[in-house]
Parts: sequence; structure tokens; C-alpha cells
Amino acid sequence: MPKPTTQGNILGFDFGLKRIGVATGSTHTFIAHPHSTIQHQDAALPPSFRLLFQEWKPVACVVGFPTHADERTTEHPLQPACIRFAQTLADTFLCSVALVDEQLSSYAAEHNYRQNHRAPTSKKDKAKIDAYAAQQILQDFLDGAPPYQWIEPMLLSSSSS
Repeated sequence: MPKPTTQGNILGFDFGLKRIGVATGSTHTFIAHPHSTIQHQDAALPPSFRLLFQEWKPVACVVGFPTHADERTTEHPLQPACIRFAQTLADTFLCSVALVDEQLSSYAAEHNYRQNHRAPTSKKDKAKIDAYAAQQILQDFLDGAPPYQWIEPMLLSSSSS
């Protein structure tokens, strides 16, 4: 898990083009919990993100990084958007963001959801699975899954003329 140098909360995200699953966890308990699913349509962060960061005050974030299930080395189509999302989080909230393999997280999330509820049938159920996928991604990180990379805030220095 390395990187966070202070103890505290960590937010986990299952990034998608229409929905983002959110999970919360802690470096104290090393346990992740599903939190919510946030709808979005464009590259800008929805306003609810600011409230999320104000409430949880994370010491770091984790974003699921899409890869091919068959271990192809070619870039997954969602990787560029996922990296932009992670960099936006880092820059907006001045936090380190770990990109962690999300392979099979949706499958595990649906399995966990079925054990606690019923088979997902509605769009509302399927949206909840995104939060469970974020939980799986964050739990993998807390359990020691190595990140592909850490993304740091790009601090822009202003130059005086």
C-alpha cells in the first residue's frame, strides 16, 4: 500500500464514463466500504465531489485502472479518460492518487452485492454495484495490491513578468 505518509481516510473510485462508484476506507482499519455512485457526463468533476472531499478529508485516493482481462499489453480504451480523471482529482484536491488494477472488480462487486441483497435487476441496483466495485478496488489497495503508478498534483507556478 505505500505512499500515504499520514494515517487517515482514503477514497476509492470505480471510474466510468457515465457513473463513478465511490468507496471509503481508512489506514487505521484497513477496511473499505461502499459509499455511493455519482452520475457524470463530461470531464468536469460533479459538484458532489467537493462535498465528498470536505466530509472525508482523504490523505490519498485510489482509482481503478482498466486493463485487458486477457493480459494484452495494448492500452485499454478507458485508460486515457481514467488517467485524466485521476489527474483532475490530484490537481483539484491536492492529493496523491494511486492507479490500481481494477480487473474483475465489477464481477467481484456483483457477487458481493448478490450475497448482501438480491440479483441486480434495475438501473438503481446496477448503480449500487459501482460503489461495490470501488470498495473492491480500495480493499485490494489496502490489502497491499501495488499501484501501477501514483499521480501527484501538478502545481502550476506563476511566473512574474
